[in-house]
Amino acid sequence: GARSETVSTINVQKDIPYDQLTKQLRKSGILDIDCYRNLGENQLRISIFPNVAKDDLETLTKAIDYMLDNRKK
Repeated sequence: GARSETVSTINVQKDIPYDQLTKQLRKSGILDIDCYRNLGENQLRISIFPNVAKDDLETLTKAIDYMLDNRKK
């Protein structure tokens, strides 16, 4: 099947509660990262449209890494 080249997903480990992660990201101003088409997977959806700067994507992934590394366990 064909896949979009403007949306990417980050699969998150199953033992990390997706809803808690997205709630924490939203509190930090990171929005619209719900899983793609409600597949029910433990994943984040990232837009990579041409108008999104590469530096912004790098900042976003670093912020997500930081949240994952520093989450309450």
